[in-house]
Amino acid sequence: MPIVAGIDEAGYGPMLGPLVVACCTLGVPDAAGDLWELLEGSVARSASEAHGRVVIADSKKVFTQGSVTRLEETALTLIRIRAGRLPSTFASLKTLIGVKNYEPEDGSLPWRDEVGLPLAASKGEIRRLAAHLAGTLCAKGCESLGYEALPVFPGEFNRAVALTGNKAEVLFDRTAVFIRDLWERFGKEELRLFVDRQGMRKGYGPGLMRALPGALVESQGERGDISEYLVWSRDRTMRITFATRAEDRYLPVAAASCLAKYVRELAMARFNRYWSRKAPHVKATAGYPNDAGRFLDQTCEIRRELGIPDELLVRCR
Repeated sequence: MPIVAGIDEAGYGPMLGPLVVACCTLGVPDAAGDLWELLEGSVARSASEAHGRVVIADSKKVFTQGSVTRLEETALTLIRIRAGRLPSTFASLKTLIGVKNYEPEDGSLPWRDEVGLPLAASKGEIRRLAAHLAGTLCAKGCESLGYEALPVFPGEFNRAVALTGNKAEVLFDRTAVFIRDLWERFGKEELRLFVDRQGMRKGYGPGLMRALPGALVESQGERGDISEYLVWSRDRTMRITFATRAEDRYLPVAAASCLAKYVRELAMARFNRYWSRKAPHVKATAGYPNDAGRFLDQTCEIRRELGIPDELLVRCR
């Protein structure tokens, strides 16, 4: 069975909260082509086209500011198909989807308030969507093989930037965690990987060679909005495409985008719940630069009293 996988991130730009990288892996029939078309009976590209189907698209199109419902439906539908059940808390989500590097090794984050799941979506609707999509996947010869996330919290992020001097390298290094895992698990299959292009970067060959020591990496073209590579060794091969707007081109990348955004939203829900107890007069924040500045100003005194260092809270880049 050919294997297709997609990797995407959420939270590259904020000052507060984690950067999250996620991966979705599917087994598909030969010559599957456009997976949105293959699964159109159960999957839609936008909320306006949903009509009872699960929306798998760029998370920016699925998530509505102030309402996590649609994004949660998508992420939890795919998690239920993969894991066979729904997580009841953020902690149980970790065990169901294999969240990597769930907390910093020193366990120093004070905002560990648990959140019950789902936050807003209906369990009944999620089960219905999952049953519908699972039936279509089976009928079309597809199989869910992996749905995982890797949050990088500010403390870890700042340490990594200090080592590399470049937050783009931090993002690539965390993406490489999934690339290595896919290579080890599925390199002997017909493996095709799609990754959202990271910033203005076009060349990924040297990074792939560092990530996969012993493998040969051949560029198949670094042009326009797509950079393609063939990776091979004695018994493994993998084709990797880095593309702009990959969430709009490849369904596994869109699915990864939704999981990355959902895990970030859950992390921020825990963060804001903690601060609602410590500083109830301070409005919750999504962590993006303009609003993060407001939040940091309003919590400056209480953070000093609590002894929370900035490097655990605020990203350096």
